[in-house]
Amino acid sequence: MEAMFGIKLIDNEFSRQSGINQALLKEINSCQTLYQINEWLSDLMNGRQRAKHPLTGSDKIVSHIVEIVNSDLTRHYSLEEMANIVGYSPPYLSQVFKKAVGQTFTNYLMNLRIHRAKHLLLTTDLKTFEISDQVGLENYRHFNKIFKRIVGMNPTKYRSQHVNPTQKQS
Repeated sequence: MEAMFGIKLIDNEFSRQSGINQALLKEINSCQTLYQINEWLSDLMNGRQRAKHPLTGSDKIVSHIVEIVNSDLTRHYSLEEMANIVGYSPPYLSQVFKKAVGQTFTNYLMNLRIHRAKHLLLTTDLKTFEISDQVGLENYRHFNKIFKRIVGMNPTKYRSQHVNPTQKQS
């Protein structure tokens, strides 16, 4: 019993100094045995506790947005849509996102699309218009223009200069 009290005391002090979420602290404190604490920590590490706690803090909000965007690049995302999802106003979300990521949401999304396109160019035999569709830029001319602006050359030239024939996977 003294060990449990000691663990909770250390936990309280750690959370106070590090600013850990008080709701998580209450859950830890509700554990009666070391086994329960171990089970709770195991659940937390496996992500089962995440659903119980809404995202808090701008870093978690930005991380959530990044997860959404990364999950499906073929979709057309807007700052307004993301703001609605996380419950922020678009101007505030724009400010928070730029501070956390170092670039605007639109620039982040475009750079992510081009990064994925570069990967597909080097690892597949897909035609460039197919790649543009897969990264959410259906207008092939727009894709070429954006790719050239960001990378410094068009997609076909990029592929020919960087691909090693043994790298491609169909």
